[in-house]
Amino acid sequence: MGLVIVIEPHGTYAIYEQIVNQIKNQIISGELQPDEALPSIRGLAADIGVSVITTKHAYEELDRKSSETGQKPRDYRNLLTQCQHTPDII
Repeated sequence: MGLVIVIEPHGTYAIYEQIVNQIKNQIISGELQPDEALPSIRGLAADIGVSVITTKHAYEELDRKSSETGQKPRDYRNLLTQCQHTPDII
């Protein structure tokens, strides 16, 4: 199915946090599979109508969370695998 992100511009959470939370929720629910690659930063930004900087911030936050476990993935595809196998990332 792939990544589906819906942004609430006037929501309670910052836009980058909405992206992070929705990716996490899709990992937990199994909607995102370990072999799926996340869209490029520019691609996701264009798809959901936010700035590249906002999307980059979200991806960096996911990457930072995976780094806290001491098992930093090499790319965003590996990030999905890491998140599924290390629940404390989420």
